[in-house]
Parts: sequence; structure tokens; C-alpha cells
Amino acid sequence: MCMEYLDLSPKMLLCLYLCIGTLITLDQFAFNSLLTDIKNPEQGGIDVGTIGLGLIGSTSLLATIPFSPVSAYFSQSYNSNRIIFIGIIIWGIGTLLTSMALNFWTLLVSRLLVGFGASAFISLCNPCVLEIAPEDKKTIWLGIVSYNQMLGIVIGLNYGPFIKNLTGIWRYAFVFDFFLAIPLAIFLILPKENQKLIFRPKEGSDESMIGQIKIIIQNPVLVAIILGVAALAFVGTGFSYWTIDFLQTYFHMESESANFIYSMLQLVSGLFGIGAGSLLLTWLMSEYQEQYDKNIIDEEVLENYRVRKGLELSCFCSIGVLLSVSIATISDNLNIFLIFLGFGCFFGAMFVTPSITAMLFCVPKHLKSQTTAISGVLICLLGNFLAPVVIGSFFNSFGYYWGMILNSSWCVWSVLYFFLAWNTARLHGGPYDYSWNYFNCKKSYSRYQNLKIV
Repeated sequence: MCMEYLDLSPKMLLCLYLCIGTLITLDQFAFNSLLTDIKNPEQGGIDVGTIGLGLIGSTSLLATIPFSPVSAYFSQSYNSNRIIFIGIIIWGIGTLLTSMALNFWTLLVSRLLVGFGASAFISLCNPCVLEIAPEDKKTIWLGIVSYNQMLGIVIGLNYGPFIKNLTGIWRYAFVFDFFLAIPLAIFLILPKENQKLIFRPKEGSDESMIGQIKIIIQNPVLVAIILGVAALAFVGTGFSYWTIDFLQTYFHMESESANFIYSMLQLVSGLFGIGAGSLLLTWLMSEYQEQYDKNIIDEEVLENYRVRKGLELSCFCSIGVLLSVSIATISDNLNIFLIFLGFGCFFGAMFVTPSITAMLFCVPKHLKSQTTAISGVLICLLGNFLAPVVIGSFFNSFGYYWGMILNSSWCVWSVLYFFLAWNTARLHGGPYDYSWNYFNCKKSYSRYQNLKIV
């Protein structure tokens, strides 16, 4: 089935993952940008209220739960690109059905399929990038592929209204999504398989999927990271899902202006934020990378430092997000709201690479994909799933102002959990030694005792 002469280089695979991630995010934010049209029956929309749209946004994220751990588990036996291919096919069907939705239930089912299909890519993308990236450029490559979020947001927020204005029908945006996915699916399935993208466990290991999940949730550093990311995901999803509607309803902006301004905020903050996070983490790791290159420290110790430095930056960024979005939402001034929301988006983008790095390097190599899957499920449940419906309910009950205040204040949990993760990581063992048994002990363990605590 594969074309042996078509062998994608690591850089080509990186570009492919970037394009797939961008398309998935583009679809999500095109949907968000068209909420006003989707809920308006007079413009060919569906008779569904704010709470209904919030429920659709939340439950579509829940669709990642069943497929993420399964796809991660099968990636230990089958090539990850083949698994992502299956997910993209399901995702494409979901986007096509979105364009045909006639009522709340058909729209809900179609968005569930979109989330279900996207989960394979979400759980496998970052582990795949870490496998194909050069040793000294892993954080840079993670940063590059993370740009899919920024690109997808910026393009999606303008793409949805553009297609709607061009054709007069919002549904065509999702038809085009389906056709855009076809060439990407072809490049996943036809080229020669890259054997690095099969995450085989250590020889002799017979861990079941349940056993792997138990290992993951017994890691206190990872659990704290997941809870911290989930809290920030709640805040980010709340803003990304409701900001355009908030600008139109609370500040009485035109739809096109709201989409353009918010997309520009995402573009500028994402462009500089993701790059800043990746470059700063690379700079912080340069000393230890040099020691590794000179065989002064081994790979496991290097990964220990990656966790620590990633958590330090994550703490800093989460504090930046908290302060920025709090000022933005407390103020009743449009300009102040937009300026400090921009700062919040910058720190949120800067947070991406350090948090992913800390998360994936605090577990054994063969569990990286499963860690991404399980963390994705928990982050979805505790963050992405809650935000649209909770904030939407607050809008209905207490008004838009207090709904946004609630959204911003949730970031406090992110700061607390990342501080806990950082403090635990710097005091207790290395990436493969983190254990709940040592959670309350104030000393390092095993051969990590000689690492300086910074």
C-alpha cells in the first residue's frame, strides 16, 4: 500500500504534522467564529441557544476520551502515522456531517466525530516529533509544531466568516475542511513507514494498557502538571470559545471586527510567545546539553533537567497569564481588555513548549504517547470540557462580565499546581523515580542526589 520511493524526511514529517494540526485547529475556531450564524435560524442556522452551543463545544471535546488511550497503546505495535490516518478519515467525515446538520442532535453527533477523529493526532503528534527531532533541537521542533494552534486560530477565525460571506452559507466552511484533509491523509498512508514512529516498550515488558495508565497516574509530578495544564486549558478554552461572542454582545462590536481583532491578537501573541518559550527553554538547557554532548551526564539526567527547567518556565508563564487576564476582565474598558488579553495570549503561547517538555520527559520513553493520551483526556475533562458550558451558563445567569471574571480567576489553580510540580521535581528523584511514596520527603533519591537543586 505504501510507495517505497516516497520517503518523508524528518523535516517533511514535521511540516506534515504542522499542517494537520493547523487544519484541526482551523476547523475548531471556524466553528467558534460562526456561533452567531449557527444559532440563527433566519440565516440558515439551527435553533439552538447559548447553553446548547456550549454543550456541543464541551461534549465534542469529550469524544477524545475513548480513542486517545487506545491509539496511544496501538502506537506501540503499529506505525503512528497509520493510526493518525484513521483518525483524519473520521475527522473528515465529522466535518462533512457538520455542514449537513439540521438540528441540535445532528450537529452534536457531527462534532463528536470531529473530536473523536482528532484525538489520534492529538495524542501522537508530540511523541512523534520528539522521536524524529535531532537531540539538541527537540524543544525547538516542539515549538514549531505547536505553531499549529496559533496558525489554526488565526486562519480559522477569519476563514469561517470569509467562506460564509463569500458563499452566503456558513456550512460550506466545513465542506472545504473535508477536502483540505484529503491530501494530508494521502501523505500519511502512502509513504514508506518510519520505524521510529512505533513506540515499542522495553524488551520483555508485558504492560497492559491499564497497567500503563496506572504507572502514569502514580507519578505525582505528572499529575500536578496535568492539573495545572487543565486549569490553564479551562481559561484558554473559555476565552477562545466565547471572546468573539463577548466582544459582539458586551462591547457591541461588529462580527467582522471582533473576528479580525481577536485573530490578530492570537497571531502576534502566538508568533512571539511560542517562539520565546521554545528559545528560552533551549537557552536554559544549553549548559546541560553541552554536558550531555561531552558525556559528562547521561540521557536520563539530561531529561531530569528538561523537566525542571520546563516547570520553571511553566510557573512563570501561568503567573503571567493570571495577572494579564485578570486585569483584562476586571476592566470595563475595551482597549484595556484587548491589550491585556493580548498579554495573556502571549504568556499562554509561551507556556506551550515548556509544559509539553516537562510532561513528556517525566515518564519513560515508551509511555510518552500514552502520557499524551491520558493527559489529553484529563485536560479535556477538567479544562476544555468544562469551560464552554460553565462560562455559557454564567453568561446566562450572571451576565457576560461575571462570566469572564470566573474564567480568569480559574488560572489561580494553574499557578498552584505548577509550583507544586516544580517543587516536587527539584526535590525528588529523576524522571523515572518520581513516586507518591516520596511526595512528602524533602530529599533527593538514588543517583540524582548529586544533581544541584536550582
